[in-house]
Amino acid sequence: MNITELEVTVGAETLIKVDQLTKWFPVREGLMSLKSDFLKAVDGVSFDILRGETLGLVGESGCGKTTLGRVIICLEKATSGNVYFEDTDVFNLSKKDLRDFRRNMQIIFQDPCDSLNPRMTVEEIVSEPLIIYGVHKKAELKTRVASLLEVVGLSPSHSKRFPHEFSGGQRQRIGVARALALNPKFIVCDEPVSALDVSIQSQTINLLEDLQQEFGLTYLFISHDLSVVKHISDRIAVMYLGKIVELAHRVDLYSAPLHPYTKALLSAVPVPNPRLEKKRIILEGSVPSAQDRGLGCCFNTRCWLAEDICREVEPSFDHCGSGHFVACHLVDKSEGPVCSFDPERSGEE
Repeated sequence: MNITELEVTVGAETLIKVDQLTKWFPVREGLMSLKSDFLKAVDGVSFDILRGETLGLVGESGCGKTTLGRVIICLEKATSGNVYFEDTDVFNLSKKDLRDFRRNMQIIFQDPCDSLNPRMTVEEIVSEPLIIYGVHKKAELKTRVASLLEVVGLSPSHSKRFPHEFSGGQRQRIGVARALALNPKFIVCDEPVSALDVSIQSQTINLLEDLQQEFGLTYLFISHDLSVVKHISDRIAVMYLGKIVELAHRVDLYSAPLHPYTKALLSAVPVPNPRLEKKRIILEGSVPSAQDRGLGCCFNTRCWLAEDICREVEPSFDHCGSGHFVACHLVDKSEGPVCSFDPERSGEE
C-alpha cells in the first residue's frame, strides 16, 4: 500500500499505521499438547487510520476482525509486524511506557453484559481507569464520573447502581463512558451494537457520532452489519480469512466494489424496495482452514472467476486510484476491474 498516495487523496493526517501485522495462534494436539500448527487469525495486514475518521472493518464471523482490533491496542501480542501511533512504534515500547501510552487507545466491547463487572457500581466502573492512572484526586472522582455519565446520556444519580439494573443500551453507554474516561484519541468499537435491539442500535450509533465530533475521536468500527458500517464509516476495509482484500471510501465501495468477495457481501444486503432488489451472488466452494489456506489468493476456493494465477500466486494489495485499494489479480489497478460478472459464471439467483 502506498501510504503517501492515500494521504494525498483523503487529505488527512495518519494517526495509526498498521504495517504487515500478523497474529498466529498455536494449535496444540495430542496428550502432550504439543504445538502442531498455527491458526493464522491475522496474516500480513497493512492499512492506515486517519485522524478523526471512522474506519469500518467488515467481514464474516471468524475472519479475524476482533483479533486485529485487539492486537492494534496491544490487548493481544502480535506475532510480527508493527503498529505506529503518531509515529510511535507501539510494539517497541517498554512495559512502563506502554502502560502510560495506553491512555491514548481504548476499546468498547461487543457485549455490555460481559464487559462490566457485576459486583461494581457504575461509579466504580467508570472511575477505575482514573484511579489506576491517578488522573483525578479522590474528591474530584465523583464530579468526573457524573460528567461522563451526562455526556453519554445517563443520569449522575445512577452512579450507585449495578450493571444488572440497566437495560442493554444503558449498559453499553456505561462502557462508552468508561472508554472516554482517560480522554483517548483512538477507540476500537468491537461490534458495539450487535447485542442491542434495532431501535437502540441507532441511538448508540448517534451517540458515537456525537462524541466523535465533540472530542475529535478516531474509530476503528468493527461489524458484520454492512448497513450500520455504511452509515457510520468514512472508509471501509473488507477482511477475509485474516487478510484485507479491499479498502475504499464508503461511497466508492458500495457503488463500485472491485473484489469479488466484496461484491458477494454487498449483494446480500437487504434492499427496502423490492423493485430495486439486486441479484444475489451465491458463493459456492469450501472456506479454507485458517491453519492452512494453501497457495494463491485466500478467496480462490469460493471465487467463480478464479484463474490459475489466483490459485498459485497471492495478489498484492495495490492502490487503484482515489484511495481505493484491492488485492485481486483480475482487477486492472489503473482502469478498474478487468472482469465482468457473467450470470452464467457467477451463480447469481
